[in-house]
Amino acid sequence: SFRRMGLVDRTTAPSLGRLSGWVSLILAVLSLSMIFILVPDPARTTLVGHPTARLNTYSLPSRLSRISTDTPLRFSRAVGLQAPGMRARLGPQQRRRPSFHVAVESAEAAIEQESDLAEGAYSVTRDGEKVNLRYKSAGRVVSIETGTIGKLAAGAVMLQDGGTVLYTTACAERPMSPDDIGKPTDFTPLRVDYFERSSAAGRTNQGFFKRDGRPSDREVLISRVIDRSIRPLLMGWARETQTLSWVLSYDKVHLPSTLSIVASSAALAMSEIPMRQVVAAVRVAMVDGELLINPTRDQLENSTLELIVSGTQEAVVMIEGEASFVPEEQVLKAISTAHDHIKPICCAIEAFAEEVGKQKEAVYDLPESAMEAVTDIGIPLIDEALRISEKQLRGAAFDKAKSFIMDTLFPEDEEAVEGRDWDQEDAKIAIKRLTIKRLRDMVESESRRIDGRGVSDVREITIDTPVLPCTHGSALFTRGTTQALATVTLGDDSMQLIDPTLHGDIPKRFYLQYNFPPCSVGEVGRVGAPGRREVGHGNLAERGLLQSMPEYQDFPYTIRAESLITQSDGSSSMATVCACSLAMMDAGVPL
Repeated sequence: SFRRMGLVDRTTAPSLGRLSGWVSLILAVLSLSMIFILVPDPARTTLVGHPTARLNTYSLPSRLSRISTDTPLRFSRAVGLQAPGMRARLGPQQRRRPSFHVAVESAEAAIEQESDLAEGAYSVTRDGEKVNLRYKSAGRVVSIETGTIGKLAAGAVMLQDGGTVLYTTACAERPMSPDDIGKPTDFTPLRVDYFERSSAAGRTNQGFFKRDGRPSDREVLISRVIDRSIRPLLMGWARETQTLSWVLSYDKVHLPSTLSIVASSAALAMSEIPMRQVVAAVRVAMVDGELLINPTRDQLENSTLELIVSGTQEAVVMIEGEASFVPEEQVLKAISTAHDHIKPICCAIEAFAEEVGKQKEAVYDLPESAMEAVTDIGIPLIDEALRISEKQLRGAAFDKAKSFIMDTLFPEDEEAVEGRDWDQEDAKIAIKRLTIKRLRDMVESESRRIDGRGVSDVREITIDTPVLPCTHGSALFTRGTTQALATVTLGDDSMQLIDPTLHGDIPKRFYLQYNFPPCSVGEVGRVGAPGRREVGHGNLAERGLLQSMPEYQDFPYTIRAESLITQSDGSSSMATVCACSLAMMDAGVPL
C-alpha cells in the first residue's frame, strides 16, 4: 500500500513488510499476556454469612505473589463483588492475586439486631462532643449521631439502620445583621437534595465518566418527598435554606427513602432553623393482607399497598404511594397505623434536639393591624374576584383588587402614617393570606369552588382520538381549560428504560414522560431538560396507570407514553392519566 502511494520504493518495501510482521507478532503476544493476567479462575469464593454473594478471583504472574492476602485489606476496591459489605477469605490456592473488599458485618447480622430498647422507646447518650440517639421502631433500632462530622453546618447527623448509613446536613443563609429577621415571600426558600452514591452499594458507574453526575429521576422523586414533608413546617421562614442527604452505605435491606426524611428532620431540629414541629416518616405496606411498617425491598415486591407517610405528633403532613385496587378502608387503616409509629419517632427527635439543639432564630410575625386594615378594604373585592369562572378574567380581577388595596393604604401624595408598624410588604402578605382565607370560607360555607362550580361538579370534558397520523397511539383530552396531548409508542425490549438504582440497573417496560412548557399557562420560561415538577408529575401519572398494564405474556411490548400539557388550569397530572389511557387504547394496548 505504501509503495502504491509512492511512499516507499521496491527495495525498501520487503523490509517494511517484515518489520510490520514482527510488530504484529509482538502485539499478539502482549494481548495473550493480558488475557492470562485477567482471566478469572474457575474457583469462586463464597462470602462468609451470605451464600449467594460471590467474589471473583483472578490470576496474576508469580512475580506478584509476594503480595500477601492472608489478612484481607480494608479497601473498597472489590473486583466482581456483587454483594458488598461481606467478609471474604481466600484459600491458599486462590492467593495469586490480592483481594480487596469491604470488611463490615453481613446482611443477616444487620437484620438480626438485638437491643435492650422496647418498642417505641429511645435513649440519648453523650460522649464528649458526640451525641447519639437510638430509638426502636417496628422492631428496628435506628441510631442518629452528631458532633463528629459536619461541625460547620447548622445541623449535621449520621443516621444508621442496619448497614444503611445516611449523612444529612441543614444550612440556612446568614442574616445581614443580628436583628434582620426577614419577611416571608410567596414561597418558602427551601431546596432539598438527595444523593445515592453508587459506592454505597459497592458499584461504580458503567459509563466513561465514573463520577456520580446529575441526580437520577429516583433521587429527584425522593428529594420531592423530603421537601413536601418539611416545607409546611417552615412557614414564615424567609432565609434561603438547604438540606442535603447522601446515602453513604446501603445494605440492600433497609430502604433509605424514609430514613432520609427522619435524618433531615433531625438535622433541622438541632439547627437554629425554626421548624414549627418535628416531623418523621415511615413506609407502610400490605403483604398478604397484613400491614408491615418499614418493610424490606423483597417484601415490597409482593405488596398490594405501599405508602410513605410523614407527620408530626399531632397530624399527618404528607402521603405518597400506590396500591393495586385496595379498598378505601384499608388505605385509611394503613395511614392510621403509620401515624401511630411516627409519634414515638418525633418524641425521640425532640429529646435529641433538647440535648444538642441550638437557639432557634425568630420568625417574622405579621402585625395584626396590617391584617385588619387589608381585611376592611379587601373582602368585597376579593370575594367578587373569587366568583369569576374564567381564569384570565379572574386573574385580572385579582390584580385590580390588589392595586386598589395598595393605592388606598399607601397613596402617593401622602406621607407615611405615624404609628403604623407595617409597610407595603406586610400589606402584600396580608392580601395573600386574606385571599386564601376567603377562598376556604367560600368552599366550606357555600360548597362553591373558585370557578363557580360545586364541590362535586366536573368541568366539561372533550375527547379526540386519534389526533396524529403517524404515531402508534394519540389522544387529546380537554377538561375545562386544562388540556393534555398524549402519544404512545410501542417497541421491543431494546426500547426499555434503564433505571439506575443502588440495586443495579432495572429495566422498565412501561414509562411515562410528562412535559409542562411555559406556554401552557401563557408565560415565557426555560425549555430543556425536565424539571423536578415534571419528573414528579410524570411519576405520579405513571404509577396511576401502572396497575392497568397488561402482563408481559399477554402483550410483550415496551410502552412509552408522553404527555404534552398544552393548557393548564388545575390538575394537569390527572389530565395526563386520562389522555395516556386513551392514547394506549388507541395504540391497541389491552389495558
